[in-house]
Amino acid sequence: MTYEQAIKLVEEDIAAINAGDLERLCTCYTDDVVFVDVSDATHPASGMDAFRASMRELFRTFPDMQVRLEHAIADPSGNRVVAQYELTGTMRGSMGDIAPTGKAFRVLAASIYEIRDEKFCKETLYWDTGAMFGQLGIA
Repeated sequence: MTYEQAIKLVEEDIAAINAGDLERLCTCYTDDVVFVDVSDATHPASGMDAFRASMRELFRTFPDMQVRLEHAIADPSGNRVVAQYELTGTMRGSMGDIAPTGKAFRVLAASIYEIRDEKFCKETLYWDTGAMFGQLGIA
């Protein structure tokens, strides 16, 4: 994959999230994807079914979630991309045992993506959940 194609894949991923389009989002990932959210790194979503369930839950909890890409840099081979972005959303659904607060959040986040066969095979998401929880009133 070229550098430009890798960046375009990140942009497509973000466009799918911003549209709330789970099926479109899933086309950016391999069937054996591993999604690691560092806020719960001991429980990665392994495989498409787990990834789909994780993203469905995210869309349900934050139906207006938006991602604004700030920077994306791919290695020259196009096999890895690092992206920094801003996440925003309003908690409209429950998060585990936590009832919806109706409050909004805005945090910086970054993902490291690994690419195989022109799709993401692994994503590791780093974000400030402490700041998000504080803004949502659940810290």
